[in-house]
Amino acid sequence: MPHAAAFFVRRPLHTHSKKGATRSRLHLIEPLGFDISEKAVRRAGLDYWPLVTIEEHPSFAQLREAYPQGEFFYATTKAPRGYCEVQFPPDAFLVFGKETKGLP
Repeated sequence: MPHAAAFFVRRPLHTHSKKGATRSRLHLIEPLGFDISEKAVRRAGLDYWPLVTIEEHPSFAQLREAYPQGEFFYATTKAPRGYCEVQFPPDAFLVFGKETKGLP
């Protein structure tokens, strides 16, 4: 199952809904722009939250250290190919940046 990693995420809805549907593991890289406590999640009405497997990481470097064999693919508007043209390995990490600025 692919992994999804997100930098500087500001809104939980964009972060988790599709990952829950695909059963992908979601890696959140701090700092987060929203609260993921149980109370905040319940208040936001995130009914798909139990389907999402989340790992939090203080930095991207620490994510890479935790998965030294991981193959990382970066979502960017500057990519030479579209994501539909790539054969992702089963345990690929798809890395997404901030909605407004992209990857750091």
